[in-house]
Amino acid sequence: MKLSNQKLSQSQIVIKLWEESHKLTSESNSSGNFIQQSPLLNTVGRSKNQVVAFINFAEARIISYSENFNDLLQFNLSDEEIKSEGLAVFLNALTHDQCKYFADISEFFLFALRPIATKDIDYEFFINGFTLTLPNGIKKRISFLGIPVEFNDFVPITMMIVVNEVTNILKDDEKWWSRLLMKTPNEEVLLYQNSLPKFVKADVISSREFEIIKLFDLGLGMVEISEKLNISYHTTDNHRKNILSRTNTINITAAIQILKLGNIL
Repeated sequence: MKLSNQKLSQSQIVIKLWEESHKLTSESNSSGNFIQQSPLLNTVGRSKNQVVAFINFAEARIISYSENFNDLLQFNLSDEEIKSEGLAVFLNALTHDQCKYFADISEFFLFALRPIATKDIDYEFFINGFTLTLPNGIKKRISFLGIPVEFNDFVPITMMIVVNEVTNILKDDEKWWSRLLMKTPNEEVLLYQNSLPKFVKADVISSREFEIIKLFDLGLGMVEISEKLNISYHTTDNHRKNILSRTNTINITAAIQILKLGNIL
């Protein structure tokens, strides 16, 4: 598959590759997953230690997935079990409040989003800090990015999910949050937190904190950032602490990683 020369995000590249391989699968009536048809897509996932899956929520099944599904999630399922039972196994490994989130976001899509939906609808959601309890009892903290790729009557049917393990870069607690970016009809950001389980108009970090973390990402230190923004060292440090608290990460490097995983930074 030939991609255009325009600069594409990793998520856009994955979706374009999937669309191409999915078209081939449909035409050939093959049940093979897209990894077998797109080595490049598999490379994208494996190089970043990510599980990439495409899920049909209308039928509650996983259509296709990257071959490292069991390596990262450790469910030890066969190919057929992943397709038919993988979504149920995944949801069963979550806590009750995390499963409730999916009910809440489904209700939001149905009653809040659908009435204003157009053919140009565009959104994505990012969840950070969910806890997976694996069959062996080990717990993992994960983040995942969800982007719809197919709609039926403006309702998302197929969604791309990119899962990352973030156990070692989050604080050791049960805090988690989800960010929903609405791009149509007007760009809007909604935040959902387990401490406040509903969607509110807010972002993970403030515009000032976003400005500061971009400077951290460029390699600037606390003193340099303070001088560049003409604020005190104490103020910069307070912003740094707020960023860590809001993202629930152990340090600024981890916060940058989380925000990049969520297409926020």
